[in-house]
Amino acid sequence: MIAGIHELIPDTKKEDKYIVDDNLRLSELAVPIFYKKKVIGVIDSENTVLNFFNERHLYLFKRISSLLESHYNRLVEQEIKQNLQDKIIALNNNLEQEINEKTKENTELNHRILDQDKKVIIGEIATIIAHELNTPLASIKAGSEAIVFLFNRLLSMQLKKPMNPKELEFIVRHAVQGPSKDVNNERTVLKKKTNEIRDTSKSLGFSFDDASILLMAKLNINRSKDLIELAKIEHIEYVLNLLHDINSIYKFNHSLVKMVKRTHNSISNLKTLVLSDEEKIKKVTTLISTFNGLQQYINMHYPKTIISTEIDKMLKILAFDFQTIQLWSNIAHLILENCSFNSPPIIKFNSFHEDSQIGITIKCSTTAIKTKLFDDEILNYRFSNKLNSKTTLKLNIIKTILDDHNAYLKCTRDDNEIIINLFFNGLN
Repeated sequence: MIAGIHELIPDTKKEDKYIVDDNLRLSELAVPIFYKKKVIGVIDSENTVLNFFNERHLYLFKRISSLLESHYNRLVEQEIKQNLQDKIIALNNNLEQEINEKTKENTELNHRILDQDKKVIIGEIATIIAHELNTPLASIKAGSEAIVFLFNRLLSMQLKKPMNPKELEFIVRHAVQGPSKDVNNERTVLKKKTNEIRDTSKSLGFSFDDASILLMAKLNINRSKDLIELAKIEHIEYVLNLLHDINSIYKFNHSLVKMVKRTHNSISNLKTLVLSDEEKIKKVTTLISTFNGLQQYINMHYPKTIISTEIDKMLKILAFDFQTIQLWSNIAHLILENCSFNSPPIIKFNSFHEDSQIGITIKCSTTAIKTKLFDDEILNYRFSNKLNSKTTLKLNIIKTILDDHNAYLKCTRDDNEIIINLFFNGLN
């Protein structure tokens, strides 16, 4: 059983390994229970009848073992969350003291702490901090990792092929410090832009390769003056790639500044949230804000993937906004990990509003789907032992988040296109 293989013994008298504990049982069935591919327990059953256990018993035992594994996973996750919350509560004492010193309003909070159970108040504050700061901190983490990755790639490229003064001058002149001015990454927009650049190049007597033209389109380099200057550079695609990475670093830096401001605002509003009589579990959130940082996060793992979002700015839901970011990223990863693509994947998120329901439609065209997963039973596959644990974990996370938001999901497949619809309750 240490090897993790089940044992179905029709006649224990013929088994040398069988140990008689009280009375001899003539048949036995033992199925291991796993956690992270390691055996942590055994479901064992014996019977006085020869050949009592069959394949149906084995199937049921394995199903029970799978359910126990899933339940144990949830218990472990809960323990991890509890440990993190305990750490936040421990850190909160220092944060509370700092806020009291800097804000006059926290005098009222001190009075409340004297009148109520201090530990309960600390717990409330810790919960609010975790909820309000998780989203910007997650974006800050993803952005900083992206900057480090791009910076290391720039250094590596420079070691292989240092820039000459003309190339450096072009890059400095076209680097965008601030919000990115790249064109929309939608395929139709890029195609239109590349055709314009190709036509302009031909009219000037230049012939750039397709890869360089695509980079020019993404960087919005299309003026005749820029093309003439670029044609004088020897390693055009190399310079454009460097410029794209540098602009990406500026873009991530701009995003980090925005997230730091959001974090500062969350701390400034902490007192108001703590003093509210209502339990702050969920909050009214604009649906479009739940996609902040999704493109950058996905590109950390799948650099060529394009995330297209067409979300009505007026739609609002009652939500844990950090959980919704987890929801979108887990669905995107589920698609990317279980499908094949001949060209850069495009995952489209579109909002819709029907009666009292608000929803998101997710579409992605593929060349092949590796697993039997994307159908109307998609969430039930989290109990399957035929899928890898990485996929079943994502399905369990998606199911948990949907349950927390009283939302539900439908999945269909049309030829080689995956279509997923998520439904949330709208606000009155």
